[in-house]
Amino acid sequence: STYKGGFSWYPGAGFGLRAMLQRAVRAPSVGELFESESETLNTGAFFGLDTDPCSASQDPVANGVETVCIAQGLAPDQIGVFESDPFFPALVSSGGNLNLESEEADTFSIGLVWEPPDSEELSFAVDYYAIDIDNAIDFVSGENLKRVCFETRDVNGEFCSALRRGPSGDIAVVDTRVRNVSRLVSRGEIGRAHV
Repeated sequence: STYKGGFSWYPGAGFGLRAMLQRAVRAPSVGELFESESETLNTGAFFGLDTDPCSASQDPVANGVETVCIAQGLAPDQIGVFESDPFFPALVSSGGNLNLESEEADTFSIGLVWEPPDSEELSFAVDYYAIDIDNAIDFVSGENLKRVCFETRDVNGEFCSALRRGPSGDIAVVDTRVRNVSRLVSRGEIGRAHV
């Protein structure tokens, strides 16, 4: 469901106040859902995966990420021993995603307007806006998949499961298909003068 409501109030002397609140919904596009899957072979360094949090030099135990490393396919006896190869070739897949959900955006804006009474063509306005998008649909790079996975440490989450390790322990598969990336937020002010 969507809605929109707002008001404008002009008490006099050319001054006005306006505000708007609305909910918008965007379903995934045909391309975002059905784009054919493609696979390329790239080194981890190319995709920002050259620093592996599961490497012994990164101390996965002290950083509390050993369960993530094991869930991705690193053998438990390799924790604190394994050292990643920054040039290990990873299979990177991209394409559409049938599991996408619709985006929902809540927007709010409020502004002041001044139109000098002695001028029909001059006006000034300043507006503040706030936009919050939930379930935003976006492409996520391999580097950001790694960052979010190891920051959240959610072994069952979509970001961690997008990275899978091969027998060597290195990241061998990176799933960069479009996905719902949780939330996007934008805030700001806009000033305008019209002559």
